[in-house]
Amino acid sequence: MTDTDTSGTVVVGVDGSEGDAGIVDWAADEAARRGAPLLVLYAYAWGVPLPMAFAAGKEVTDPAVARARARHPGLAVQGLEVLGHAVTALADASRRASLLVLGAKGASAGRFGSVVERVMAHAGCPVVVLSGGREPRRGPVVVWVDTADGARPVLELALAVAGGRGVPVQVVQARPGDGAGLARLMTECAEAHPQVPVTLEEVSGTVAAALLDRAGAATLVVVGTPAGHHLSRAAREVVDGAPAVAVVPVPAGTRSSTR
Repeated sequence: MTDTDTSGTVVVGVDGSEGDAGIVDWAADEAARRGAPLLVLYAYAWGVPLPMAFAAGKEVTDPAVARARARHPGLAVQGLEVLGHAVTALADASRRASLLVLGAKGASAGRFGSVVERVMAHAGCPVVVLSGGREPRRGPVVVWVDTADGARPVLELALAVAGGRGVPVQVVQARPGDGAGLARLMTECAEAHPQVPVTLEEVSGTVAAALLDRAGAATLVVVGTPAGHHLSRAAREVVDGAPAVAVVPVPAGTRSSTR
């Protein structure tokens, strides 16, 4: 992995806040389970003298890199300090990464972080958003799917995370749902993860309410969003309220985005 090559890498964005430790741990665990390298990325703004900015960036990335290496000896971990806006740096890295991990709180500010929201609108890979101060759960990976249309990448991420962590997948769908089509797709996707139990539940009410009811005990909540678009109101509610969320880009116009 070079300074510009993030192909297949798990990328974690850090900003020097207290929440960095938890998101670095989660990202390192996921990278180790995938057998993928980990890139710890920090972006520093224009207008700061370069030597000072670079030194400040190293003060953020070096401890994070050391933490990841100590947690998983043998894991390929690299720190990268990028001159420019965090949104641009993270979005660029995501286009060649397999997963991007961010914190919901910290220097990005905002309800769940203005940087986080804007990165998710332009990300080229799934984005995991974690709230600080929350111990990892051992509950199911909960995934919302409307229909089989466009649902494959959403289900595949849910199954991959669940398989690596030894937890089941709970697929949640609005009633009445596309039961037959979704059941076929679930069977196809589950073939790569035969050890992962998968259940399908049809629910009444809103997407956000259904997912947030289950988020507290979940290892991760997974939702789809149209690639290249800002989050829907429902997806924003889920990201804002759930402790651990993955937002997966799906082709625009498909029904498996969280609307």
